[in-house]
Amino acid sequence: MPLPGSFKNVFKKKDISDPSILKYKNQDYNAIKEECLSKGELWTDPEFGPNDIALWEGEPKIQGIEWKRPRDINPEAKMFVDGVSAKDVDQGRLGNCWFVASVACIAQDPLLLNKVIPDGQDYGDQDAGVFLFRFWRFGEWLEVVVDDWLPTLDGTLIYMHSKENNEFWSALLEKAYAKMAGSYEALSGGNTGDALIDFTGGISELVNLEEENIKTDEVKKEKFFKSMNKAFKRHAMISASIECLENQEMEAKLESGLIVGHAYGVSRVYELDVPSHGICRLIKLRNPWGQKEWQGDWRDDDPKWAQLTDDQRRELDLTIEDDGEFWMSFDDYLSIFTHTTICRVVNLNPNDEQWVLEERKGRWAKGTSDGGCVNFKDTFLSKNHHYQFEILEEDDETVQIMLCQKDVRIYDTTNITIGFSVFKVADNNKYRMTRFTKHIASTKYLNTRQVFKRLELEVGTYVIVPTTFKPETEGEFLLRLFSEDQANLKLLEKEPSSNALGTADVEVVKCDGLELPADATGVYVALVCENRMAKTPVKQGASPEFNCKAAFHIKAPEKATVVAQVYAKSADGAKDVLLGRSLNLPLKEGGKMYTSQLGTGDKSKAGTGQQVPGTVKVIIRYRTTKNLFISKKCPNFNCNFTDNCNFTDNFNCNFTDNCNFTDNCNFTENCNFTENCNFTENCNFTENCNFTENCNFTENCNITENCNFTENCNFTDNCNFTDNCNFTDNCNFTENCNFTENCNFSENCNFTENCNFTENCNFTENCNFTDNCNFTDNCNFTENCNFTENCNFTENCNFTENCNFTENCNFTENCNFTENCNFTDNCNFTENCNFTDNCNFTENCNFTENSNFTENCNFTDNCNYTDNCNFTENCNFTENCNFTDNCNFTDNCNFTENCNFTGNDIELLVGTRRASTTQRTKTIGGVVTTTNQRTDKLTDNLTT
Repeated sequence: MPLPGSFKNVFKKKDISDPSILKYKNQDYNAIKEECLSKGELWTDPEFGPNDIALWEGEPKIQGIEWKRPRDINPEAKMFVDGVSAKDVDQGRLGNCWFVASVACIAQDPLLLNKVIPDGQDYGDQDAGVFLFRFWRFGEWLEVVVDDWLPTLDGTLIYMHSKENNEFWSALLEKAYAKMAGSYEALSGGNTGDALIDFTGGISELVNLEEENIKTDEVKKEKFFKSMNKAFKRHAMISASIECLENQEMEAKLESGLIVGHAYGVSRVYELDVPSHGICRLIKLRNPWGQKEWQGDWRDDDPKWAQLTDDQRRELDLTIEDDGEFWMSFDDYLSIFTHTTICRVVNLNPNDEQWVLEERKGRWAKGTSDGGCVNFKDTFLSKNHHYQFEILEEDDETVQIMLCQKDVRIYDTTNITIGFSVFKVADNNKYRMTRFTKHIASTKYLNTRQVFKRLELEVGTYVIVPTTFKPETEGEFLLRLFSEDQANLKLLEKEPSSNALGTADVEVVKCDGLELPADATGVYVALVCENRMAKTPVKQGASPEFNCKAAFHIKAPEKATVVAQVYAKSADGAKDVLLGRSLNLPLKEGGKMYTSQLGTGDKSKAGTGQQVPGTVKVIIRYRTTKNLFISKKCPNFNCNFTDNCNFTDNFNCNFTDNCNFTDNCNFTENCNFTENCNFTENCNFTENCNFTENCNFTENCNITENCNFTENCNFTDNCNFTDNCNFTDNCNFTENCNFTENCNFSENCNFTENCNFTENCNFTENCNFTDNCNFTDNCNFTENCNFTENCNFTENCNFTENCNFTENCNFTENCNFTENCNFTDNCNFTENCNFTDNCNFTENCNFTENSNFTENCNFTDNCNYTDNCNFTENCNFTENCNFTDNCNFTDNCNFTENCNFTGNDIELLVGTRRASTTQRTKTIGGVVTTTNQRTDKLTDNLTT
């Protein structure tokens, strides 16, 4: 069975027309040509003939157009003249640079072009005025037939054309594409990625260079160049564009010579070693207009080309003419262009990496499968399609997911706004999702023909939920999944049993101390619950880690237990060996971790009998899905709940005024608490719980997913917060509080003793942190935040306005400090820390690797600076400051008492004024450009 969408299988016949490919408008090329040749006639297309309907969507925009056949334009008409190149393609009087840039891309690759324009078509004895083209649309290849009538003005083609006036392949290709769109005018404005996919059936990825920080992040910049270079070598087609801002005119020309809102084709990606210059990374582009080129470094007449050897210039095919083609450096490319489209052609070359493509068509139908995006929680899971796939290999695997909708140009309507989300589910899942599980990724919702996401995924089972943005929106879609191995993409249609009273999520963490038979090839664990079984993947070693999850829908929770049976995998198809069973592990609301000694007891008495070497560690999280204890009419006013109360699952429980909860209370999904609610000991809150005014939480409270806290909430002793928790107004946190993923804190929050913050935590206005607080990954602090004693900050922390740090604060990787930050006593800064506006440092501050200081920074007592520190404007250094390796000082820096300078590139200017050149940036038409300005620098006397 051939892979769908694979070139090597679709185009295997020598005939010009392939009978296995769909015929657009049911027009068969072979039959039409045979009939015309038998009659001695040239064909005129009844579906897309030489008339105004083919030209315009409404009233004519150009007067005096005359339709002519190529031989009437030039008696020496040919399909191709001296082969094909990107220079053959010039844009005409139609705003379709996106399409022309795409044609220029495929013109560089004869193999690709031959798929779109089958061989054997030209002007000669067998000319019948009919030509055939192939395009990929919505999961299928189409053959499109056109006649060769072309619109002209004063005897010249008015739309896309070749530089050679007797070459017509590009004009006829444009006509075939316009036929599918409904008219030539329908091609005005479009997406380069759409055309590239139509030419190849490939995967189009739009990269926003600014949003993804590729312009500024050196690691991402390096990775992106390698990705472009690798993609180009594997026949990918690449285009680039500059976003048109609100205050700019579309297709305005910048000072750099480039055009805003215009698509450029990338025709080369190259890296070379230039004598006396080093490694240069160059990008070659082409303007579809055939003119107006880049005027910066590496332009056609740049003296830099003289540094190359003759062989290098020949290799780059350098031409000095205004033909629309030009070279520029990769750094300039990133600084000017805002978007790059990369269309990867799948399985074209057998020597390239091969992908498995799985496709499923579906429909968003009104009332049944039109639930809208995740903003609409009531319908997102219940009224959308769920598609499941698996990653089975041990190493992380790349998957590429594309959601497509039909082209609507011909229907004179607009695209639907579409997107999708990906979730990780239990490894043994076979049902539609009924609750939110671990969220892996989501696309932006766009009104484009396709949206795309590339993911690196670990072994496991995943669900894709493709949706429209708003509910009750109808339309057809195509879901495409490209993976390195078979992923078993399938539509989930079954719901969990209506008899199930709860769900047990069971995670096998690891085994320890197993004794394996000599011929064992690995170990796996079989989980058994209510006569159902789920197996983990096979792992290696006597103490393997699994971290695999299974879900069981429980019918009798009071009786149900989980048994973990550990097996040694045997070779050559022999029966696997049971190493031992765990105890019968009971289900407990909320969750519990068990480490069970293995035993030899039978299934009914698991773990009993003789003990055997080894243990198995299992986590069981049980949640009631049909509430046995609380009625749908939820309590209000002065209610007291004690011991093991469960409030669950869309009962939308509302608690108002003076409610007290004590000992092991569990709250799941959409619970609201208002005024003076007190929670004591082991309370668990899951999904969309809201707390308002004077709520107190004491001892071991766990809060998970989308919980909101407003006004005077107090948290004491071992509280854990996970996923999208928001805290507003006077919240106090004391002792061992942990915050994970997307927590937001606003106004007067106080944190005391051993608080840990992980991933995307935001703090706004008057937050105070005391004693051993740890911050990891993308934490943002704004206005009047105070940090006292042993605070640690790791990776991408941003501090803005009046932040104070006291005693033993450590900052690691990409920390940014802005406006009036004060640091006192033993602060350590490591890797890429930036300080701006009025920062003060006192006593024993250490700075390591790439620290930048700008405007009015003061340093006092024993400060040490190592590796690439830059100081700009009014920096003052007092007592025992040490500077090592590549430190730069600019504008009014003062050094007092015992300052030591060691290493490279430190220049001491004693009592002299120096003229120097510094780079200043300014914005021209939304594009940052660099100019040189002459500045004078006065360096005071330095005492060493």
